[in-house]
Amino acid sequence: MTATNKIYVYNLEFPMNCDNFNVYGYKFEKVKNYDENFSKLQNLFCPYKSKINLNPCGNTITGIVEPLLKEKTSILYQESKTPSALFDILLLLSIFTRREVFTRKNLISSADQRQYFLGALLRDSLPKDLLRIEKENGFFSKDIGLEIGINQVYKLIRTKAWRKKYKNGYFLLLANAAFKDQIIESMFISCWTILEHIFTLHNENWLSDEAIRKLSPAEKITFLIHEYITKLKMNNRIKEKVKKLVRIRNRLIHYGKFPNDQYDKDSLLIITMTEYIITKILGLTPTDVYHVKKKLEKYLGIKT
Repeated sequence: MTATNKIYVYNLEFPMNCDNFNVYGYKFEKVKNYDENFSKLQNLFCPYKSKINLNPCGNTITGIVEPLLKEKTSILYQESKTPSALFDILLLLSIFTRREVFTRKNLISSADQRQYFLGALLRDSLPKDLLRIEKENGFFSKDIGLEIGINQVYKLIRTKAWRKKYKNGYFLLLANAAFKDQIIESMFISCWTILEHIFTLHNENWLSDEAIRKLSPAEKITFLIHEYITKLKMNNRIKEKVKKLVRIRNRLIHYGKFPNDQYDKDSLLIITMTEYIITKILGLTPTDVYHVKKKLEKYLGIKT
């Protein structure tokens, strides 16, 4: 890589003992002063055994990426001036590493410098792969799970079948915004919008726009739970529990705040199940670490 074709990458957190990785032909490398620059990012917890102070700092250059001689176009950004596939990869890296990753070439003046609130379930659902690197005085392990996982995901979403079913994955742009650190009220509404969008993708070929609008939110949420999380045998208890989630949504939309007695656990169900569903759509098996399925089944009164 020569100095003339380097593209600087902001906010990219490299996996453990990983100085470089490759996604769809794009080679990402750490900058020479990576450790120093990474310590300037917002770090709400210390990864691995790094000695990093917790701090609320800003955007900083942590890597470089080499552009391809023949670049394919983006599938996630479908506008008049479609960028290259690098746009898609940076978006996926943002979602999976929980930071807004962008390049100097398309510098975002309003880029969010904070760590994302959501994304841990997605990241922890990636393959757990360590490469053993032998050295003269022993060995160390290199985390290659992110590289393998992002390549698997991007290979899937570029297929014709996936692009047709999920309309080029526009919901991922919505998710990248919804997962950022923000008040729970706005995160809840953003996640609900994503769920309604995904429902429409499944049903717009046989339902008209008017029919979809007339369907109750409870029916849409029930469909998505059954399709992606747990198979439902409907009864009055489940129906009432789903309607309770809808009442929370209606209260928030019309009054701007959650009902006091329904704020914590119930509202978070919609947020966490959104990330769970996106994980499955991206071809991954959601980790059980966060007990999303178990908590939802408990809320609905489903015995497992």
